[in-house]
Amino acid sequence: MSKQIDFTVTVSPEMKKKEKELRQEARRLVSLANKRIKRIEQQGLTESPAYKKYVEDGKQKFGIRGKNTEEVKQEIARMNGYIKKQTSTVKGTKQYLDNVAKSVGITKIDNYKELQGQLNTFFRGVDKVREYLRNSKEVSVAIGYSKIHEVVSDYVEEVGDELDSIDDLVAEMAGKVIEGAGYGKVDEILNNFMNKFL
Repeated sequence: MSKQIDFTVTVSPEMKKKEKELRQEARRLVSLANKRIKRIEQQGLTESPAYKKYVEDGKQKFGIRGKNTEEVKQEIARMNGYIKKQTSTVKGTKQYLDNVAKSVGITKIDNYKELQGQLNTFFRGVDKVREYLRNSKEVSVAIGYSKIHEVVSDYVEEVGDELDSIDDLVAEMAGKVIEGAGYGKVDEILNNFMNKFL
């Protein structure tokens, strides 16, 4: 036979004040984080790494309504994680996209929606060319990423973000990569040969 024990917990005024301050700060962060998400969505910058992580985590809006103190602390940690990411803002996402475009050689940028499409095309193209080269019997040497990036970047500059024709051109791009790598090897061998006589 079990006995039921009743007890009450009294919360000191100081604890109530601290919880009130915690919830006040949490409401401020909720507003800030949700506004950033809304702006990212309005601008169509859904390729932002911070936004992608938010979507991966279930695309659950930030909020503290109906949560106890521990849950509020967890939500604050989740919001801080999002807010601290550079790409949680429109400006930060645009800077990120500019940097990625610059690093892969995409120079023609009309707008950021198009740029996201071009970057997606670029990375899908790189993956497909890499896979084709890996599976190709005629390629027995490793080819550097820079040559693949160069060829795929030229393709993306040409066609933009139209993915329809990428599958047809993978073999052609892989051929250009192999050809470029071959010329690079020939140049290297000739330079080494000439250096012996100098």
